[in-house]
Amino acid sequence: MLVLLVSLLLFIVLSTFYDRSLVLALLFTAILLSAVSAASGSRNAMIGVWVLGLPFLASIWTSFSTAIPIAGWATIIFGVLILGYTTGIVLRHVLWARDVDAEVLFGAAAVYLLIGLTFAMLCILVEQAAPGSYTNLTFLADGMLDIDALIYYSFVTLATMGSGDITPTWDVPRTLAVMEAILGVFYTTILVAKLVSVYTARTIIKDLDDLNEVEDTPDTHFPDVPRGEEA
Repeated sequence: MLVLLVSLLLFIVLSTFYDRSLVLALLFTAILLSAVSAASGSRNAMIGVWVLGLPFLASIWTSFSTAIPIAGWATIIFGVLILGYTTGIVLRHVLWARDVDAEVLFGAAAVYLLIGLTFAMLCILVEQAAPGSYTNLTFLADGMLDIDALIYYSFVTLATMGSGDITPTWDVPRTLAVMEAILGVFYTTILVAKLVSVYTARTIIKDLDDLNEVEDTPDTHFPDVPRGEEA
């Protein structure tokens, strides 16, 4: 889970500087492999990851040797599917975990980032289908949409920051924004807060148990001296 979380963070940060580049393709590959690792406990989940992930990666890597743009329809559609599917896999791992440890907390943080990226891909899909769905978007020199703008918009919406520089212009993108904002609030205030509180409580209990064990251990360095032998 830590590898997945780090890969997602790197992708979000580097997408600002590298748009549709080999760097992002490598990071998406790392995300897919991390998702496979998270799904290793379920054969069906692993099959689903490969079925959805391989076409997505193929469309990305093919774009480097052909004129097919990375923001093409196949990439966007399979991107939505694989990110949404990965979100479900990691969320299931978090919810079904028998104990709340650091690995579970990493997974919970990864789910939050995956939600933001999934909605960003949905926003890109909407903009591709209906250009002008969002205001103040930026475009690259070749005329392709700068995906970083909608990644930024998605996480601003997820965190309910509401900067207002990019806004939806009709019902479908507005509905997506409302759904993402509600999901972000509920996820952070209910699930993540509960996991952190349980993890903290169990850590405190473990520390107290360890302290009690130390106190109950007899001191063998200074054995009791019989009264008759006292100086």
